[in-house]
Parts: sequence; C-alpha cells; structure tokens
Amino acid sequence: MQRHTKIFIIFSLLLFAVICGKFYKEYNGVKHLKNMIIKEEAKSLSALLVAFRQTYQDAFVCHNINIDEKTINLLPVKTTRDIAEKFSKILSNKTLIKTVSDRPRNFKNKANSFEMKVIDYFNKNKKENFYFKPLGNAVFYYAQPLYIKKSCLKCHGKRESAMPAVRNNYTKAYDYKFGELRGILSIKISKENIIKKLNNKYYDDIKIAFLIYTLFLLAIYLMVKIIIKNQNEYANTLEEKVEKQISELKEKEEILHQQSKMAAMGEMLENIAHQWRQPLSVISTAATGIIAQKNFGLLDEKKEIESLNSINNASQYLSETINDFRNFFKPNKEKILFSTEDVHKKVLKLFSSKFKTLNIEIIENIQNIEITGLNNELSQVIINLLSNAYDVLELKKNDKKMIFIDIYKNKNNVIIKIKDNGGGIPSDIMQKIFEPYFTTKHQKQGTGIGLYMSMEMITKHMNGKLEVKNKNYKYNGILYKGAEFMIILPLS
Repeated sequence: MQRHTKIFIIFSLLLFAVICGKFYKEYNGVKHLKNMIIKEEAKSLSALLVAFRQTYQDAFVCHNINIDEKTINLLPVKTTRDIAEKFSKILSNKTLIKTVSDRPRNFKNKANSFEMKVIDYFNKNKKENFYFKPLGNAVFYYAQPLYIKKSCLKCHGKRESAMPAVRNNYTKAYDYKFGELRGILSIKISKENIIKKLNNKYYDDIKIAFLIYTLFLLAIYLMVKIIIKNQNEYANTLEEKVEKQISELKEKEEILHQQSKMAAMGEMLENIAHQWRQPLSVISTAATGIIAQKNFGLLDEKKEIESLNSINNASQYLSETINDFRNFFKPNKEKILFSTEDVHKKVLKLFSSKFKTLNIEIIENIQNIEITGLNNELSQVIINLLSNAYDVLELKKNDKKMIFIDIYKNKNNVIIKIKDNGGGIPSDIMQKIFEPYFTTKHQKQGTGIGLYMSMEMITKHMNGKLEVKNKNYKYNGILYKGAEFMIILPLS
C-alpha cells in the first residue's frame, strides 16, 4: 500500500470518528431535548386551559352573570373539563387532559391514586408550580396546581353563602379558604409523535452529514489523485533533470580533477627541474672537463675515474628522484595503510630545492602515525598547501621566511597543520579561496582549482575536514602572522 493511500485512509477514519462522535453527542442532546420539548408543550397546553378557565371565571365575577340552571354548565370547572376532553380528541396524539380534585363535586373529576399523590405533593410543596415526570417509556405526566382565589369563594366558600343554583346542585366542595389547593390540571402526553419527529430530523441530519462526508472524501480523493499524478510527473521530470545535472557535475568535477592533476604535474615538473639542476650541472661540468682535459692531453686515469664517479652519483640521484615521485599521480582509489611521516618526507623532498633557493626555513613537529586512506591524494593536498605557502613567501621582501609543519594525533583523528609567516589571507577573500577557479595569482601562474580540489579530496574522498584561519603567533620571541591550514582525518 502506497504512503498517500495510507494517509487518505487514516484521514477518512479520523474524520468518520469525528462525525460519529459529533452525532453521538447530538444523540445524547436529543434525549435531553425530547424532555424539554415535552415539558414545554405540556406547559403550553396547561397555560391555554388555565386561560380558558380564567376567562370563564372572570365572566361570572366581573360581569355579574347570575348562576342559575341555565348558566351553571358554563362554570369554569365544567367548561375546562369539556374543553380538555374535546382538545384531546382533536389532537389525536394520545394526549389526555383533565382537571381533578381530591374533593370533586362531579365524580368525573375524582383524582385517581397517582393523582392523589401529586395533589399531596403540591400540598407539601407550596412553592412548586408544576410537576413533571415520565410514566414508563411512552408517556410523560405534567400537573399544575389550581389554588382557590377570592372569586372561587363565591361557589366554594360557605354553603349558605353560595348561590341557590350551586346549593341545589352540589352538596360537596364547600368551606375552602383563600389560597387552598382545589385540585390539579392533569396532562398525560405521549412522547411517540415528538420522538418520531425528532428522530426523523436526527436521522435526516445523519444522512445529509454522511452524504456531505462521502462527497467531501470523494473530492479529497480526486484532488489527491490529481496532485499525486502531477507530483509523479514532476518527480519524473525532476529526476531526469537531477540525473542530467549530476552527470554534468560529474563531468565538470572530472574536468576539474584533470585540470588539478595537470596543474599539480606542472608543479611537480617544476620541482623536479629544481631538483635536477644541480646534478645535471655536475654531469655537464664533469663531462666537459673530461673532454677538455683529453683534448689538451691533461687527462689522467685518476681524474677520469673521479669525474665518471661524479657523473654516476648525479645520475643515481636523478633516477632516485624519478622513483620517489613517479607514483604521486597514479589513479589509485584503494585505501591502504601508510605512514604520515613517509608522505611528509617524500613531499618535502620534492620541495627541498625550491625552499633552499628561496631560503625558506622548515620547522617540523612530526609524529609517525599510521593511517588507512588514500596516500596519493593526501600527498597531492599537502603539495598544494606547500605550493601556496611558497608562492606567498616568494612575494615577501624580508629575508625571514618560514613554514611550520605539525603532524600529530588527537583522539581518533590525525591533525596536519601547515602554517607560514606570509601575513595571512585578506579577510575579503577568506570565504572564496575554496571556490573553483578562484585565484589571486596571474592567469598564467595559477588555475584556481588547487584548494578547491584539495577540499574535495579531503572531505569527499577521505571523510575528513580542511579548515583555514589567519593566526598570530610568536616564534623565538618574535611575533608573526600567517595562514594556517588544518587537515583533520579519521584514523580509519
């Protein structure tokens, strides 16, 4: 399974879990909402019936309607019951509304055992203005107390004070006092229809949400697919470009390497030429001496042997020089175990003639350390650093010219330091000296790739570091300043 497919599946599952969590929370909220809606509906019904009751009651009290055999059926208790019964039938939702009392005048208004408990509840809790409770899983019960008002005493006070029509028709429900509980408005509401409506809305919301979720995921999937397709096309194009650039960089690096090798070979030939000047001069002098002495008849056997020995010694020196330096530039990329002291001696021997000509003093602090690596490349780097030091000191006007060479071990590394007293590298070019083709020499004198290739060989081929800094130091009590190059190589 591809990585983007896994991410898409994880994202889809997380989003699905969030939506499910949201609807679970809403489901719990709907349960609470059902109770609230049912309670509010019961309150509304109760308020409506109380308003009817109060309207009829005010009609008798405020308008002084006489209660007689014709109007007695319009009394609030009778009309409220009739309206409640008809209201329940009209609603057709199993809602039952009635007014009941513990001392009814009409047996139809007699409170049952449960309603008697509710009446008792209001008698004990005078401050409560409603009673709300579920009855099983399908019905909620709501009750509101009906208290005796002053206008009620006209029919429910002393019997002898009641109107003749009331006294003649009713023998009960007298002797009430103001504020006393007369009965309750009792409402049973079926929650079936309300729950059904809420559930339908809840399930409709779920359907809409999951439709949106599906469409959203589909859109995301298509977008991801397009993006991945574009990325793959871009990646393929980029890969081709990268491969092409890598190939070009390798070619350029190979060219730089060849240029560096050619420049180093030029340096090598120049150094060998310096090394050969003196022995060639000895050979030339000895040979011409033999010829001249022979022409003038002055040549004897002893002088001839001495001259021939000089020629032989000089020739041996020339051969030894070639043997010492012929392996420096062989393309050997195999790491071998070699001695830092051997590398140092061979490189220094290459420069010995040039250093003597310029009166450059070499101050050495060399430890013989065995290291596994590319000895030819290390030799080439040291040649580059010594060659740069020579070029700097060649420009110095004073006579004191010095190069310090330190080789020692520090923990798991070999440290090679080459320092001169040439005055240091100007600060404005310090950051550029390892760039390819950067040089402060005249175009005919330098290519500007020696230090660049030195950095490449040390860092990429030998896993080391090449650093440079200007340093002020004292030697024999005199203060000097010069550039210090430091090579750091791992021991293995």
